[in-house]
Amino acid sequence: MAEKLATAVIAEMFLEDSDDEESTDNIPLLGDDKSRIRGYTEDVVPFYTVDSFRRMFRIDIETYKILLGYMEGCPSFYPAGHGRREPISIYRQLLVTLWYVGGTDSITKIADRFGMSESSVISCRNNIFSELINMTDSFIRWPSIQEMADESQEFERRNGFPNIIEAVDGTHIEIKAPTSHPQSYVNRKGYHSIQLQCVCRCNMAFSHVFTGYPGSFHDARLLKNSDLWGDRLTKCNMVHHILGDGAYKKWVLTPYCDNGHLDLHQKKYNHLHSSNRVIIERAFAILQIS
Repeated sequence: MAEKLATAVIAEMFLEDSDDEESTDNIPLLGDDKSRIRGYTEDVVPFYTVDSFRRMFRIDIETYKILLGYMEGCPSFYPAGHGRREPISIYRQLLVTLWYVGGTDSITKIADRFGMSESSVISCRNNIFSELINMTDSFIRWPSIQEMADESQEFERRNGFPNIIEAVDGTHIEIKAPTSHPQSYVNRKGYHSIQLQCVCRCNMAFSHVFTGYPGSFHDARLLKNSDLWGDRLTKCNMVHHILGDGAYKKWVLTPYCDNGHLDLHQKKYNHLHSSNRVIIERAFAILQIS
């Protein structure tokens, strides 16, 4: 579950935030006594219903607890010493970061809601981002040789399609128009974005993530620029295959182009291909649920 937030955070790290100039500390501390909302995390959040928590923080409360458990095991959140001010708890840092990732509020508004300085909000965000990226390999990793064999069996049990271990596809993360070369970030749907390419297993768990290229990039071009391309001959142990849609031209298995003259075997192949490749579309749908 935590890999979903990790994926979103990795993508978020590619975006520039003009408020970063205010960051001064690595360990966020409770700030001065300006007029701010007090007690939100202590007196309000604990009384949210399950639905309210998900609506406010864009994450299931059980997933949040799992993620918090991982964060509490990170020694970097426990400085050897601090000054006269009390460090902000991991609990609050994570809630601040979830609010930042899940909404469009400015740093100033987030600081008001959580009763802390703007620089502390930025430090909270950066701390959580850093730890999530450090944790990435624990959640988003390529299958081992034995796991490839297991994945192949899982796919084959679905509808008999042999030697398939994963599916690849791309999606877009909408962004504000960059100041430099904004037109390069306009995708085919007409809005500014960066590309997110993911590969997932049969259970929709992500095994590879590649992001940061402008929205105008074609899926096939993005694949060739990713680190997957350089290792493509050995990634699947020279035996297995990855499914992709018609946008991809090489390496991955794609459907036959339906020109109205496909024979029965080609039609059957396309049907089985689509039935298996749908897992990556479902994985994206889950990732994007608000």
